[in-house]
Formats: sequence, C-alpha cells, structure tokens
Amino acid sequence: MDAVNPSDFFSSYGGMAASLGAAMLWSFSVTIYRIYGVGRSASWLNLYKGLVALICICVVSLVSDIRGNVTTQVFWTLTMSGIVGGLVGDTAFFAALFRIGATLTSTIQSLVPSMTAVLAYIFLGQSLRDMQIVGLLITSGCLGALLFFEAKTARKKDKDPRELLIPVSIPNAETQISPHVSITVERRQAHGRLYIAGVLFAVLAALSQAIGAVIAKPALGSLSPFLVSAIRLWLPAIVLILWQAQKVGSLTGALKGMVQGPSLLVIACGSFAGTFLGLTLMMYGMAHAPLGVAFALNSTYPVWILVGERIFGGKAMGLRASLLVVGSVSGIWLMI
Repeated sequence: MDAVNPSDFFSSYGGMAASLGAAMLWSFSVTIYRIYGVGRSASWLNLYKGLVALICICVVSLVSDIRGNVTTQVFWTLTMSGIVGGLVGDTAFFAALFRIGATLTSTIQSLVPSMTAVLAYIFLGQSLRDMQIVGLLITSGCLGALLFFEAKTARKKDKDPRELLIPVSIPNAETQISPHVSITVERRQAHGRLYIAGVLFAVLAALSQAIGAVIAKPALGSLSPFLVSAIRLWLPAIVLILWQAQKVGSLTGALKGMVQGPSLLVIACGSFAGTFLGLTLMMYGMAHAPLGVAFALNSTYPVWILVGERIFGGKAMGLRASLLVVGSVSGIWLMI
C-alpha cells in the first residue's frame, strides 16, 4: 500500500476542517449579533464587522507576509465576489435575521450548499463524489428539519419565531416585541408583511452567497486567505460607509457611529471570531474543498447554536432534535 503524502492529506481534508471551523465560529458570532446587535441596522452591522476584519487583516500584514501574485483580473473577480456575497448577501442575511429570527433565516440558508453545488457544476464543471452528494443532502435535510421543528415547537408555545434560539427582543421600524409577551393572532397578522420581507431577504442572501462563491472559486488559487478576505471586503466597506453617511447626513456622523454606542466591544469580539477568523477559514475551505461540500459544512452553524444553547443554557434536547443533530454530523462524516 502506498504511503499517504501528509501534504496531500492536509490539502484534501484541511479545507473541509476549515469550513467546519468557520461554521462553529459563525455560530458564536450570530449569537453575539442577535443579543447585542439590538437597535442596530443590518447595514451598520455588516459595515462594523467588515471594518473589524479589515483592521485585523492589516495587523496580520504587519507581522506576516500575506502578499501574493494578484493580477488585475483576479483582483476585480474577488472584488465582485465580495460585492455579491458580502455586500448584498450579508446585508440581506442580517435584514432577514432581524425580521424572522435566527431559526427561520437559517432554515432558508440550508439551501445554500445545494445552490452552490448546482452552480459550481453548471459554471465550473465541478462534480461531487456520490458519498459527498449523499452527505450534503443528509446534512442539509437534517438541518432544515431540525430548524423547522424548533420553529413549530415555539409556535405551539405561542412565541414569536424571531425569538427562537436567542431569547431577546428584536426592535425594527414597525415594532419592538418583548420575549416575555405572548403573540396574539392579531399581532401575527400585523407582522405578516414583515415576515414576507424577511423570507425574501433570506432567499436573496442564500442566492447571493452561492453566486459569490462560484465567482471567487477560479480566482482563489494559492493566494493567502487573509489577502482574499481583504480584497473581498474593501469595496463593500466603502459602499456601506457611504450608505451610512447618506442615512445620517454626513461622513463624520457615519464614522462616529462606528465608535459610539453600547456593546461595541462585545460586537467587535463577535466580528473578530466570525468575520476575521471565520471568513478566513471559509476562504481556505472554498479554495481546498468542493464548493458544495464547503458550504454544506459552513451551513451547519445552526446546529452548533442549538447544541451550545443546550449545553450553556441548561435546556434539555429532545429525542427528535438529538437524532437530527446526529444525522447532521453523520452527513458531515460522509462528505469528508
């Protein structure tokens, strides 16, 4: 039997491990954003986390050489990927998060791996092994079922679906709901348009992330994931700063809004974990693993949110939820 080359082994499995690590970091960040992002707009949160990540990348560049052979075509390809996946996708994700909650948003996000795999097959000719396809479908299916039943259980308890996973009130332009107040039929009807908008934002986020990944894949090559992240973040950050400036009336006011307000340090910790470390691992995973598999692993973050809530929140996990979590993990093993 031929010996396994350690570098080939790491190249094959390192990307998948990085994608799974990104999901775990993102689960932490989503929890932070949902608890401490109350009162913040989706565009502000997207801008803040992007600026934190860019600052971290600049610090890394001072102590390490992250330069690479970046041609003009590669630069603008990654920039376009950042606009579609980061600017449009992440802003739509947060807009959905603050309208329909983490559970329902994440349920729709479970479509991203399948979307990405189909687009990668059509435009990049990238195919998956049979077991990887089976694992992708099992993980996505178990994840969707897990979140669906969580939402169904909450509805039976007469809770607002936006409060699932993270029990906090979610203020918006129309209303602010207390997590301790039951939601009547009339109030549900009053929020109908809000939920429809949230679902549309979640679908837009899923599609944008899939398209952004397919755009970026050919340009990744052997570039440092830190460099890739910086290129994908710079233009969305500028656009969002100008957007915030237009909303508050001046560029100075927009910049002050980045350094003033409650819980900025906590949100910065979430941004460091999710956008800096998580995005870097995600870029590495996209470069070294099939796109469908990488995004299937990335999309498991709701599982880690639920598991963390059970462990640290002291809540018991039912038999059905436990089996679906096991199913999701089994799908991960099949993809690897």
